[in-house]
Amino acid sequence: MSTSKPSVNWLKESNKVKLDSRHGVTVNEESEGKYSVVLDIVRADKTDCGTYKLIAKNEKGETSSQNC
Repeated sequence: MSTSKPSVNWLKESNKVKLDSRHGVTVNEESEGKYSVVLDIVRADKTDCGTYKLIAKNEKGETSSQNC
């Protein structure tokens, strides 16, 4: 079980998503050592369409998840 919040990066089509006024990330601790990560897109439009991949890292290692 992890004791620290993961560092996360979102990729869209293999390019890092730039966090700005339209794109944000929320990391919530759901229970001890278990986290959920959400990519928030405000006013999503056609330019936001594509394949997204989450990469999360902590002291235990790295994992990823992809959605299209």
